Amino acid sequence: MLFAGDNAQLVFGNTGKYIEDIKNSAKYKPFRTYTLTSNYRSTKEIADFAVKYSGLDNTEIKCVRQGSEPKVISCGSNLTDELNKYISECAEKGYKSVAVLCLNQKEADSLKPVIESPDETVRISVLPVYMAKGLEFDCAAVVNCGGRMKESDRKNGTCVLYTACTRAMHDLAVFE
Repeated sequence: MLFAGDNAQLVFGNTGKYIEDIKNSAKYKPFRTYTLTSNYRSTKEIADFAVKYSGLDNTEIKCVRQGSEPKVISCGSNLTDELNKYISECAEKGYKSVAVLCLNQKEADSLKPVIESPDETVRISVLPVYMAKGLEFDCAAVVNCGGRMKESDRKNGTCVLYTACTRAMHDLAVFE
């Protein structure tokens, strides 16, 4: 059996000792663990930004690709306009999948009707971070207006913001 995961991607507050739980319930011996420190999804710039922006300590990630620096964009009063502008920029660069990542389903539902696809070949997903865990997109727009994701992480002992940022393979924008 193989279990793999990034222990910095905690989207729920139930942060038990999973390795010990699995070891105790698995009857297979010998039980081995390996620490994988390479990221094959995101660029070095996205991975470094995700660690720094979300405030994680001692998380060193090796990446196999370089790319552009992530952007931090002010939410302002026209969040919808800014999101649609970012999606258009991603489409112009030739990207085919864009995620608009929100803290919860209610926020995602409120944004879905106002997000516009500039091109029928660009797939746009508007969803809460916990539903995007394990998925990857060419680009990600992380909606962290008012620092809501950061505050949620602080209160609940989660890493929602880190998880959201690391869904992007090539381009990342955080709206705060």
